[in-house]
Amino acid sequence: SFSRLAAIKCANRNKVPLRSFCQSQLTINIHTMAAGKENILLVLTSHDKLGETGKQTGWYLPEVAHPWKVFTDAGKKITFASIKGGHPPVDEGSLDAFKSDEVCNEFLASAEAQAALKASSKLEDVTFSDFAAVFFAGGHGTMWDFPGSGSPSVNAAIEGVYGAGGVVASVCHGPACLVDVKVGDEYLIKGKQFTCFTN
Repeated sequence: SFSRLAAIKCANRNKVPLRSFCQSQLTINIHTMAAGKENILLVLTSHDKLGETGKQTGWYLPEVAHPWKVFTDAGKKITFASIKGGHPPVDEGSLDAFKSDEVCNEFLASAEAQAALKASSKLEDVTFSDFAAVFFAGGHGTMWDFPGSGSPSVNAAIEGVYGAGGVVASVCHGPACLVDVKVGDEYLIKGKQFTCFTN
């Protein structure tokens, strides 16, 4: 059901306030989390090269900062994880594009958030049953290391959280995490409707 699986479209390209959009889209999901579980796993890409273009990429700043703000304001505890662990690469272009964004600046100025981000857990080492929800942040890097056929830990995270009654959510390019994912013998997206964009 959409109460536990939410692919959130990217709203920031046309100056739509992403935090407001996240608040409206995530509030229902926050309140459907399993009772007694307050932890959210926020997953980021570890990939920093935009194919063969020679350009740098990674996770997209507002697509982490704004959900972080929504979750922390709701009293949830966030654990950062990335495919390889350690300090995941931010898309440097997003730092410049959102240098005047209040929430992004708050996130970047938070010593606690930045310390946790720079020491992100390696996704395959996470105990997924500890989390009420898993949120896959966007950024072009996700197109390389989120599809499950290349990163089995992504499949394991989704199966572990969703299979235990938790919430699976993503934003913009983050839904690349849903490729190949099965819960039991069925593809997770089978029988569900999605709004998508092409490559």
